[in-house]
Parts: sequence; C-alpha cells; structure tokens
Amino acid sequence: MGIWCSDRTVIYLTLAVRLSPGMATLACMCATVLLLGLSQRHRTASETGGAFIQASNRLYTAVTEHLDGMKEAKSYGAEPRHVALFADITRAQRRLVLRFVRHSADTKMCFDIGAVVVVSLVLYSAVAIVQVPMAELLLLLVLCARLLPQCSAMQQGYQQVLHMLPAFAAVMAMQARCAAAAEPTPGGTGKAIRVERGMQFQEVVFRYDTVAHTATIRGLSCSIPARRTTAIVGPSGAGKSTMADPLMGLLVPE
Repeated sequence: MGIWCSDRTVIYLTLAVRLSPGMATLACMCATVLLLGLSQRHRTASETGGAFIQASNRLYTAVTEHLDGMKEAKSYGAEPRHVALFADITRAQRRLVLRFVRHSADTKMCFDIGAVVVVSLVLYSAVAIVQVPMAELLLLLVLCARLLPQCSAMQQGYQQVLHMLPAFAAVMAMQARCAAAAEPTPGGTGKAIRVERGMQFQEVVFRYDTVAHTATIRGLSCSIPARRTTAIVGPSGAGKSTMADPLMGLLVPE
C-alpha cells in the first residue's frame, strides 16, 4: 500500500509539472517550507518514543522482579509496594501514549491548515499572476485534491517512524552488546584436563561490563589444591560465584 501511494504521488507530480511547471515548482517550494516548519514536532515525536522505551523497560523490569520474588513479597507483606510501583509505571506509560496521540493530532491539524494555505497561494498565483487557463486550473485543482491525502499520509507515516526509531536503536544496541559478549567457538581436542596439583589465580581481573570502571574481581591471587575441599566465604556480592565461573572456564577474565 505504501509503495502504491508513492507511485501515485509521483504520477500526480509528473502531471502537474507537465501541465504547469511554474505552479508545480511553487507548490513544491511551499510544501518544503511547510515540512521544515514541522521539524520541531518531528523531534518531539522521537523524544516521546525514547521516553516510552525507557518506561517500557522499567515496566518489564518491575514485572520480572515481582514474578521472581512473588513468594518473598507475599511473605513479607510487600505486595502493596509492588502494586504501587506497577501503578506508577503504567501511569507514566499512559501519559506518554496520550502525549504522542495528542501530538500526532496537533501535527496533522497544522499540516492540514498549512496545506490549505499552500493550495490557496498556488491558486491565487495561477489566477492573478500566471493567468492559467480555466481548463488547466481545474485540472490543477483535481491534482491538488489527489496529492493532499497522499502527502498527509506520508507525513503521518514519517512521524510514526520517528516515534519507533528509539526502539529500533535499542534493539540494534542490544544485538551489538550480545555479539560483543559472544563466547568464542570451542577449539582443541576436547580431552579432559587432569588436575594434578591444583589451580592458581594470579592477579585476575574481571568485570561484567567492559565499559564500567568497577571490576567485580580485581587483582585476585589464590591457590586451590587438588583433591581437597576448599570453601570460599564472604559477604553477598563479594564475587564468590564470579570467582567460580572463570575457574570453570565459563567466563574469560581480563
């Protein structure tokens, strides 16, 4: 449907140029000025899309955390707090959706008013200045009536694309992060490794986020003897589980 509308728009523009090149040029110049005048509204649509993506991420995080800790929330009587958090996030999303719908309606109204002004200016120029014959003037009116809905649909489609671009950028950024964190293809013969004396860490550094400055493990040196039971103790978040993953080869330290 979108391609068909674009083809018809090109056909109508071609007929207008063949009919009256001067009037067609004037109409295109006025339409360009009109679209430039709506550029600020287009930026607002993109900003609204970015804010909506952030609100959606907060909503998914809140729902996931509640489902994962449902037993704990019920045990400690924390359900009202979860409900209040979910209500706040959904209200923020509703405000963003209403803002985008209202903004789209205002933009369409401004475009329609501007289109009427452009058509009036073209018709006045055609009658008072260029003195286009009546037959050509009627045909220009028909072409304008056909072009206006096509231009309005393209403008609204462009605004929808701007609104969804932040979501597309977020997906592409996630794919880039996943590709950067992809594990290398396993190599070697796959033979079992026999630990005779033990394993040793020497100044091991590891961080989950390579961009972050804080490392989960920094300068760790220790020895774990073979055929012995070694206990790793420490407070929560000290890096005990993270220490075991590089030891098993599941994570690659810096």
